[in-house]
Amino acid sequence: MWRITSFLFLLIWSGCASTQKEITSHRDLISRNYPYTLIGDDYGVLVEEDLAISSCVAEFSPFNFDSITHPYWQCFSTEKAHVECDDGEYDSDEKSLMVVMAIVLYKDGMTHEYLSRRGIRLDVCKEYLREWELLTSGHNHVCISGALANSNQGDKKDERSWIFESYKTKNDCVSYFDSGCDLQVKLKQGCDLAEMTPKNNQ
Repeated sequence: MWRITSFLFLLIWSGCASTQKEITSHRDLISRNYPYTLIGDDYGVLVEEDLAISSCVAEFSPFNFDSITHPYWQCFSTEKAHVECDDGEYDSDEKSLMVVMAIVLYKDGMTHEYLSRRGIRLDVCKEYLREWELLTSGHNHVCISGALANSNQGDKKDERSWIFESYKTKNDCVSYFDSGCDLQVKLKQGCDLAEMTPKNNQ
């Protein structure tokens, strides 16, 4: 009986170790050339191209609170995550109510808001909302990229603001700018990854 119990324990332990190795290998693979772009675990959602696109926007460096240009990726539970269309103001030129889009997510006791970089029409924001609900439905995690805007909002020390760049689930990717999820288009537009990658990380 003791031998059977020991065998079962070893079998379960080996399976856990194998799974952990696969997770580590995946993270190592996607972070090999862009080691600072992903903050935390990606839950198998991202590929290396996603991290490369961020380097087309701005050169990467280790994350700190002065990192205000590079769009870092981080991933969140989809539970309670949602899109808001707030602070509406009518614009006579656009002939529309202009709003700030906010993708609101939660992790480790902190609220993260990914904001549109300017006011957008209410109907456009509602289209983002519909896409969000469609792409996150049935998925436990969503990964989102953006540059840090403000670590603390006033007296609220548990909130962090980012400038929305793109988000991705295992369904698809959505970006603020056209073709923001397509590395090949970025390269054709003149992105030079060799130039954007710090030499000591080559």
